[in-house]
Amino acid sequence: MAVNMMDIVEKNGDKIQMDKLSKKLGCEVVPISALKGTGIEKAAERAVELAKQWRMDKQLRNLEAMMIASDGVKMFLISGVGDVLEPEGDTLAIGSGGDFARSAAEAYLDSKADLSAEEIARRSVKIASNICIYTNSNIITEVI
Repeated sequence: MAVNMMDIVEKNGDKIQMDKLSKKLGCEVVPISALKGTGIEKAAERAVELAKQWRMDKQLRNLEAMMIASDGVKMFLISGVGDVLEPEGDTLAIGSGGDFARSAAEAYLDSKADLSAEEIARRSVKIASNICIYTNSNIITEVI
């Protein structure tokens, strides 16, 4: 997990207790600033470490799943076999309607619409759910 905009947090004199947040979430939390580029390498290293754990853990190794992890600047697809892939462009998608959702996201990005990443994801999944019978329009996003 990466917590972005740490430069603003520090500038405002605030502090996030990363150790307590990490314990509460059950995973390591990496402080980053996408604007300043700090913490990005550490977040990428943690994605690779997660993939290694995935490969070596007996139960996780048999898990046929994919995960998209992003720190706000870099984005990675972590596959069920532990591969860590970085996209060529600005979008990634997974699941049965992933290609449809990705196509919609690419169209939104190309249109230069002033939408947040969350809104692009929501609209893309909605379009994919209208095209693909295996994709529903239920989406849960977590913005930290």
